[in-house]
Amino acid sequence: MSDPWASLDATAQAELVRRGEATPLDLVEAAIARIERLDRELNAVIHPLFEKARAQAADAASLGDGPFRGVPFLVKDAVCHTAGDPYHCGMRFLKERGWVAEADTELARRFRRAGFVFVGRTNTPELAMSATTEPRAYGATHNPWNVAVGDADDLRQAAEVLDKFGTSLVGIYAQKTGLETSEIEAMMD
Repeated sequence: MSDPWASLDATAQAELVRRGEATPLDLVEAAIARIERLDRELNAVIHPLFEKARAQAADAASLGDGPFRGVPFLVKDAVCHTAGDPYHCGMRFLKERGWVAEADTELARRFRRAGFVFVGRTNTPELAMSATTEPRAYGATHNPWNVAVGDADDLRQAAEVLDKFGTSLVGIYAQKTGLETSEIEAMMD
């Protein structure tokens, strides 16, 4: 399946819309197709907003005339609340309660004024407090450049680096996950 827009950044996509070479709905449909094709492996988009995005992209008046008019955009499920959409910040507590944002944050309002079309919300570490995205609420997001790299490989590589500094990865990971050190060491063997 050919996707001529997959490698274009937001500025180039906005330029296509301005020149009439693509419609906002074309761009949104292409982004949705990419998400549907790739996300089963990646686990990056936890709240698809596809129908809302299609409706917005089809309604020229709702897009305004911002510099990124009609460009599809994924919102991190962290500090940016979007009205009427789930907001869980990686927390199982909020997921289980089905918490939904009542209003846009200022950041969401600015993104909308710029013309972006929200096609979904992406996974985030719990409370956005970790360098890796592995919340218990939604599970790990995988590396799009190498989905074959598993947790054990990552742990082994990180352990080698930390050992050079006299720091125990096993101890750090045990605190982070609540696993026993023996379980973690078994994963690394």
